[in-house]
Amino acid sequence: MQTRWFTCLCQSGWTGTTCHIDVNECESHPCTHGGTCRDRVNGYDCLCPKGFKGQNCQMNQDDCLPNPCLNKGHCVDGIASYLCQCELPYTGASCETLLAPCAQDPCKNGGTCIESADYQEFSCVCPAGWSGLVCQEDIDECVSDPCLNQGECQNSEGGHLCKCQVGYNGRLCDMDIDDCSPNPCLNGGSCEDGVDFFNCSCPAGFAGERCQDDMDECSSDPCQNGALCNDHVTGYTCNCPLGYDGIRCENDIPDCTPSSCLNGGTCVDQVANFSCHCPAGFAGHYCQQEINECDSQPCLNGGTCQDGYGTYKCSCAQGYTGSNCQTLINWCAKPVCKNDGKCEQVNTTFRCECKMGWSGLYCDVPKVSCEVAAGKRGLDAMQLCQHGGQCIDAGNSHYCQCPAGFEGGYCETDIDECQPDPCQNGATCRDLTAKYSCQCLPGYSGTNCSEATDECRSQPCQNGGTCIDMIDGYQCSCLHGTRGTHCEHDIDDCASPASGHQPKCYHGGRCVDGIGGYSCDCQAGYVGERCEGDVNECLSNPCGSSGTQSCVQLVNAYRCECKPGYTGRRCESIVDNCKSGPCHNGGTCVLTINTPFGFRCKCPPDYSGGKCEIYNSCNSLPCQNGGLCVSGRCVCQLGFRGADCSAPRSGRCTPDTCQNGGTCLEQAREPHAFCRCPPGFRGLYCQSPEVGRNRSAGAGCSGDLCSGRAGDGSCDPACDTLACGWDGGDCAGDPWWKCALEELCQAAFKDGKCDEACNNMECHFDGFDCQQQKAQCNPHYDAYCKHHYNDDHCDQGCSSANCGWDGMDCARPGAEDFASGTLVLVAFLSPRRLRHSLSSFLWNLGLVLHSTVRVKRSPSGEDMVFPYHGREDLDNLTALVYNVSTPGRRRVTRELARHEEEEEEGVGPMQGAERKVLGCIIFVEINIQPCLVTYTACFSTVLDAAAFVVALASSENGGQEFPFPLQAVAVMSKEEVGAASFPWELTGISLAVLFAAVVGIFIGIHVAKKPKRKRGPLWLPPGFAPSKESKNYKRREPVGEDAIGMKILNQETDCEDEEDNQNCFVERPPINKKSKSEDIPMLPDHRKWTQKHIQAVVNIPQSVALTPPQENTENMDVDARGPDGVTPLMLAACAGGGLESSYAETETQEGSASIIMDLMGQGASLHPQTDVTGETALHLAARFSRADAAKCMLDMGADTNVQDRSGRTPLHTAVAADAQGVFQILVRNRSTDVDARMHDGTTPLILAARLAIDNVVEELINCNADVSAADNH
Repeated sequence: MQTRWFTCLCQSGWTGTTCHIDVNECESHPCTHGGTCRDRVNGYDCLCPKGFKGQNCQMNQDDCLPNPCLNKGHCVDGIASYLCQCELPYTGASCETLLAPCAQDPCKNGGTCIESADYQEFSCVCPAGWSGLVCQEDIDECVSDPCLNQGECQNSEGGHLCKCQVGYNGRLCDMDIDDCSPNPCLNGGSCEDGVDFFNCSCPAGFAGERCQDDMDECSSDPCQNGALCNDHVTGYTCNCPLGYDGIRCENDIPDCTPSSCLNGGTCVDQVANFSCHCPAGFAGHYCQQEINECDSQPCLNGGTCQDGYGTYKCSCAQGYTGSNCQTLINWCAKPVCKNDGKCEQVNTTFRCECKMGWSGLYCDVPKVSCEVAAGKRGLDAMQLCQHGGQCIDAGNSHYCQCPAGFEGGYCETDIDECQPDPCQNGATCRDLTAKYSCQCLPGYSGTNCSEATDECRSQPCQNGGTCIDMIDGYQCSCLHGTRGTHCEHDIDDCASPASGHQPKCYHGGRCVDGIGGYSCDCQAGYVGERCEGDVNECLSNPCGSSGTQSCVQLVNAYRCECKPGYTGRRCESIVDNCKSGPCHNGGTCVLTINTPFGFRCKCPPDYSGGKCEIYNSCNSLPCQNGGLCVSGRCVCQLGFRGADCSAPRSGRCTPDTCQNGGTCLEQAREPHAFCRCPPGFRGLYCQSPEVGRNRSAGAGCSGDLCSGRAGDGSCDPACDTLACGWDGGDCAGDPWWKCALEELCQAAFKDGKCDEACNNMECHFDGFDCQQQKAQCNPHYDAYCKHHYNDDHCDQGCSSANCGWDGMDCARPGAEDFASGTLVLVAFLSPRRLRHSLSSFLWNLGLVLHSTVRVKRSPSGEDMVFPYHGREDLDNLTALVYNVSTPGRRRVTRELARHEEEEEEGVGPMQGAERKVLGCIIFVEINIQPCLVTYTACFSTVLDAAAFVVALASSENGGQEFPFPLQAVAVMSKEEVGAASFPWELTGISLAVLFAAVVGIFIGIHVAKKPKRKRGPLWLPPGFAPSKESKNYKRREPVGEDAIGMKILNQETDCEDEEDNQNCFVERPPINKKSKSEDIPMLPDHRKWTQKHIQAVVNIPQSVALTPPQENTENMDVDARGPDGVTPLMLAACAGGGLESSYAETETQEGSASIIMDLMGQGASLHPQTDVTGETALHLAARFSRADAAKCMLDMGADTNVQDRSGRTPLHTAVAADAQGVFQILVRNRSTDVDARMHDGTTPLILAARLAIDNVVEELINCNADVSAADNH
């Protein structure tokens, strides 16, 4: 048998004869790295272990793809595994775990958590005041006594509080309060700061605690010899009486010179004069006169004495002879009678008894006719009498009539006119025919040489020398300091050195030589004989009163030290400190006065500081447990505490709940645990020292009574004890008592930033920082608005919230909504100062309270403002009393404390009416109606408003908004105000009544003793009365307020250094004097003065005040009637009475005329009459002597004959007012009736005669007035 065989050619992967066997490819163990081989047909595959791959598992799989490591971890591949190398703070197989040991914020109380380098542990960096592993332990900082300057340390959570001694502040009491800022020293004094005091080093000439007193150098009476002393800054000057000089008038000016006395006389100096002791034989002031020998009357028997130089000469009367006329002449001793005539002596003459046939004085004339006598002599009859004598027959005789100069029977003897010698003063007499001639010696003149020639007539002496006339010459008596024959040499007194090596003139004065002395031409600013007096330029008050801190006197100048917010040479301008944009980081600049920078920055959120320069970010301070971050601090919700509000505060009392010895109490409402604090501490947990009223702890409590009254807003003193819970805070002196976050809110009060946690009634609305602030009152108008606040006159420009709503003057009647109760303020203002600044006081108070205020009136209608003498005055107030602790006003507080200490020691002000007044107590009502319609936050009660005022006054920024120093604030209910007794008020009323009674008795006695009139009473027309001021008649210009009853913008000065001049309107009906026949009933006149009236009567200078825009005057009635029916034209007619006295008369009248023209142009009527007297504008112009106004109205057609209620025409009024200018204008107007009659028949002429105005009577008669007119009397 043939064997058959075959061979199978197998497919790959099969074997065997018949290819039935599967080839096992795994037998070769192709799978590596522990891979499991699985046989396949014609192949295999490897099941690779984890981490390998490839056909034979020969490849290690990269487990790091994709990267399984998170958070930037680095992957390291392994076999079927990987390893993540993580970056810290991450860990884990895939770096998925964050290492954050601080994630749970383990550090408490604001501690900072710091993680370790491996992020496995943490440590806490605790803030100051805390310690422990997680800052859980409060460090008692007071152990190290950190408070300086004897400050008292009080530990608190996380810190401590230093209660500083007076005079220090700062966190550690390390800052000495600068009592020298601002400089309290006046007149340029330098301030040296001390602890709670200051010392002023005063410049020369000033003294006092603040260098306020100008030293009176005249008090020591330094001027001598009756001189008048004038005080100056650093010295004095003396006004010397005549004859003295020197700085103290100690020198008697020498009046004697070598030429003072003549003829060897000795000069004796006197005061402003001299006298001469003359030698024998001389007399006179200058010894210039020879003694008159004739004074002894040496000439006898009627002889005339003629004085000569050292002798005299007697001119004897007829019949006497001798040197002294002592010898009687014997005429008959010689043959005087002829032709055997007999001589007979008769007294001082003789008589001849002639023989028959003879006659004549000497018996030498025969008793024949002229012709016979001539014939006997062989002469012609015409030649009988010699020397031209004329022969005259007389009966049976004749005689010769001799010509002048001859005598004798036939004129044969030439009369010797030189006997006796008529020539005087040694002159030689020369006899002439019928006369004589005197040849005078030099120095004499005249017919008899009796007149001495005055050589001084030519005034030869110079420089004030006195000319002394001499015989045939003169001599000059020179003043001290001059010499020479004619005193022509002036000694240079400026060249000679002064006594004591002192300069002739002080302070750079220039010496000016004078006659017998010198004078000083002083530099500007110095006065006095030697320029020794420094003029105090500050005495004239050159600096502005409102903006000046002090006036510093300089040499011929002054320097005004301005208050903060003012500038200019006289501190007259308000500094616009906001112009430079000082606020950073978007802060808003608000212009202020009396602040350190003159502005205040309202900062945006997260910024603080004076200029918003401090960034307080809340981003880095997450507040936990619902806490609110405010200005970089966390305000925690109730139940939590700590810097980040992370620490829970248990609702139950724990040993550490209350601080400073407080007692923990629990209640049902929040906060469940609260503390009742011991005296001296306050706050929810007694953590803060108390500021304000010091109360005693007391011991007991009246139980249910006090529990029912606690918290009712009224202080019950019996319940104001620790046991009674301080009457629920009603008596607390701390205005922050109700604020849960008092410490924070008190610090944030009025800081210009809104702190929502404090924006509630209990925390005083955060000082209204969260309110939408209204624009400030225009600084140019605020002075006007201050002084016209609540004056019952609507000023539209002031009727806005930012200007105080004008004190509700523009509100409709009945719009008030007064808060319950009365606010009582005790201010460190003198009654006089408060009187001048009351409107400003109320204006500022209303602005800070966002309301309007007014002074409360007593039941009798009087303003309730009383003097404050000390704390005992507050004992009358039974309601809540806050004491004000005012920063920046330490001096005022110390002064009050000093007064109170004096009162306690019994050496201070006297009791009763003589007690010293320290301030004022003001009762105020608050009208909240304007606040309710303008703002979202208002004070509903006076109690809340009082707490706000105290908080404001006690804050650092309080003085900016309310610049009046307060000592206490109180609250009284309506019933308490009515029941309160004020001893000072009763005393004042009693004294007033007593004074009135005494004055009444005195006037009654005086009237009773007054003598009766010796003539009938002088009749005057109604509305006029004679002046009782003086008997010396002097015409005065009438003033407008006398008649209209309107005091127009009366400016009050002396309102102390910070108040502007104040204006006030007094609205009342016109006051006119009336006769009995003019008895017109007066009804209350409620009509107001309009702006037309105001513009018509006065123009206020721009420098005095700026009036804010008012209502639209263009549409106002130009004839609007004010009180008594007065129109603007009437006011313009008598304008001038309300103007300042500094306005010239011409300026006043010109302004009045221009206003009248303007009103007439607007259609003003000339015909309206006043309600009471019926006077027109022309009547008023005559009454107030406004001639320009009268002329202006007459040119406009005014009726010159219109009559008032008594029948007076303007001419009557002009006569009665003695208004000469208006009178002349009226009588020269053709329409004026000069004979117009009043109702009683009085004409202007009768009125002028009664008033005895002579020139007016004469003028009316010249105007043909009826002189025969009679009145009805």
